[in-house]
Amino acid sequence: MSFATVRDWVDALESIYLCFLIRPYSKRIQGSIRKEPKVYFYHWPAVTDVGGRLENMIACHLLKSIQAWTDSAIGEFDLCYIRDKQKREVDFCVTREGIPWLLVGVKNSSQAVSSALAYYTDLLKPAWSVQLKTVGTPRRDYLTENGSKILLLAADEFVAALN
Repeated sequence: MSFATVRDWVDALESIYLCFLIRPYSKRIQGSIRKEPKVYFYHWPAVTDVGGRLENMIACHLLKSIQAWTDSAIGEFDLCYIRDKQKREVDFCVTREGIPWLLVGVKNSSQAVSSALAYYTDLLKPAWSVQLKTVGTPRRDYLTENGSKILLLAADEFVAALN
């Protein structure tokens, strides 16, 4: 299938509000992926994979929040993700005025902090860095090797704090 055909189909699905795209953040990141967007569905319960459903749900809530913050004139917010050629990935990066403000990693099973999230927290120094787990995960702070703080939090607490 040609790239143009896939792009046209994704554009059509976006126009009827079935899905939305999140583009990569690449400023100040050497070897970052720059063109490959991720697709998320507005109707996240339809995603069959449990981990994918959790990530999709968080994407929808973050998108809603950044749109509300931007519309409320709090600042200019954007939602993206980070991935580099070494396959380090952070699921979501919320930028405020073009600068990383919030990094969010979503994990369904692992109880350890993502090494990619720790790496990009140290590199980009956002105001907030959060790793989300499933419901019932106790809240705690984690310090990276360079002393940056990552908050480990249950997904339901995070979504409640966004509203």
